[in-house]
Amino acid sequence: NKLFRAVMDGHNGVVEDYINKGCSVSAQDVDGCTPLIWASRKGYFHMVRTLLLFGASVHDRNHAGETALVRTIFLLLLEATDKHRQRHRTLPYFLAYVPVHSTGLVTMASWRLVACF
Repeated sequence: NKLFRAVMDGHNGVVEDYINKGCSVSAQDVDGCTPLIWASRKGYFHMVRTLLLFGASVHDRNHAGETALVRTIFLLLLEATDKHRQRHRTLPYFLAYVPVHSTGLVTMASWRLVACF
């Protein structure tokens, strides 16, 4: 799908053009990933914003149970960890939501204190 290729290549303007020409922001690839999940995986926050403005849902799940919302939060935590490490030369700890997977599906979740490396 040309929309997925534009997302993965980080071409925000091209993504907008394809959506304006009728490509669906809710389309899924063979793994169930939407353009929003791919943009959040890649860390393209400008594209995440664009897709949200065009009506993409943060709650759509891929076949592994991952959502764009969870992936974006994860990326923001990694970014905050990196900035903390650069400023303080220590690793921060976060109270994090850690999904427990069984056969590829999220079956339960728990809150854990995790170190971000």
